[in-house]
Amino acid sequence: MNSISFIRNLFLLSLVVSLLTVFLGANPAQAAEKDCGKELNQEYKAFLKKLRAQNFKTGAASGSGKAAKAMTKWLQKVHKEVVAHENAHKKASGKWGGTIKYKNYTWWNIPYAVAGCHIPKHGRPLEVSLKAALAPKEPSKWDLENAKKIRALLKKKKK
Repeated sequence: MNSISFIRNLFLLSLVVSLLTVFLGANPAQAAEKDCGKELNQEYKAFLKKLRAQNFKTGAASGSGKAAKAMTKWLQKVHKEVVAHENAHKKASGKWGGTIKYKNYTWWNIPYAVAGCHIPKHGRPLEVSLKAALAPKEPSKWDLENAKKIRALLKKKKK
């Protein structure tokens, strides 16, 4: 086999693998990466609703007074919770930890993580995916939906 036919065969093999992945679908561990943008945007919208519900509008924008201090304290709390939540996913994933993406809200030039998404490494086993989905102290709607899908796949796998 010459080098040209070897390269052609290698290309065709990678093309077949890519097509199979597209047509067979991704498992929940892989689907997390695809849904990350959607999850971040929806969680950010939910954050903005909470922000308005906190009624920090009056006086907080001036940067002084009780309202601004309360806003800063609240944002620090949200940031801490979001980072802890995503780190729980990553820690539970072990060697398949991957990366974390955050969507920030900036208050007086300080960015606060207000939404996050853990992107595991490719090939994470379903058992690890389930453990990671339920790892945070308070799993999100996304986490619970993902765990439900993983359980169904594990049930199918055992049959």
